[in-house]
Amino acid sequence: MTSINFGTGTTVLLIDDSAFLNSRISSFNVNSPMTISNNAFKGCTNLNSINVNGATSIGNNVFEGCTNLQSFSLNTNVRLSSFVFKGCTKLKSVNLPNMISSSIPSYYMSKRMTKATSYTSIPVGLFDGCSSLSSLNINNNIVNISDYAFRDCVSLSYIIPYTVSYIGDESFKNCHLIRDIPKNVVYFGNYSFYGTNIGKSILINRDTKYIGASSFINTPLRVVYYCGERDFSKFSPSFNTDTNVVVTFSYNYPTFCGTQAIYLPSNTCKDIMRTNNDGFDHLKKQVKEKMKSNSALLVLSMNSLGLF
Repeated sequence: MTSINFGTGTTVLLIDDSAFLNSRISSFNVNSPMTISNNAFKGCTNLNSINVNGATSIGNNVFEGCTNLQSFSLNTNVRLSSFVFKGCTKLKSVNLPNMISSSIPSYYMSKRMTKATSYTSIPVGLFDGCSSLSSLNINNNIVNISDYAFRDCVSLSYIIPYTVSYIGDESFKNCHLIRDIPKNVVYFGNYSFYGTNIGKSILINRDTKYIGASSFINTPLRVVYYCGERDFSKFSPSFNTDTNVVVTFSYNYPTFCGTQAIYLPSNTCKDIMRTNNDGFDHLKKQVKEKMKSNSALLVLSMNSLGLF
């Protein structure tokens, strides 16, 4: 059996755990409100056509390892679990405009978000290893991007929604086309932006709660600007060895995320921020001179990714 087609009027309520695990099925078609349980199509390497319109819940690892699946579209409200598309290396386009998730803890909610709006989370490892994924249409009211969500999605150019405040471990690891980070992010997991193409300078939100090990290693980032008061240096450095970290006098630690801190003559961001195009090269020159003279005084000129 390589093709399964349930005709119009047929009701399917459940596709059980591992129902087609490692089978040779190539196409599957059903239009019915249903639950697709864990591992249902896992390892179906011949599966290239899937239509599950009406599905309301898709369990863990349902399409993991379906290496011939090239597209997936589902317009109904659907609850997704972890690693649904893990290792779908030929998956190019995904349409999930009404993806939903469990309620979001208040920890992740920005002050600017309203209770009237429904926010959601991208599940753990949802597109892990989808190296061909280039077109993605999903719910934009995202507040949490879970661990490994887009790891190794090397073809994906994705604009992270401004609502996002939490980015988990390795969420965008090796996503070479990721360039911007929204200013509301206050949690950066370990290796979260490792190997991305974010800008040469970044302004870290003063309310940031966590920056993990190697979060920004192997990126173009060269200047980090921080006006907060918390340090995250209890583990491996978060930045490249040639990255400069600039802080205000209100910061009371010698390092920030494992990198030597360079102090500015002010306690507020507004007093010290400049945004001219020559700022970065000027800053680099000043850092070098000040380090030689053992001085802490520095005037900053840079381009930031976000403002408070």
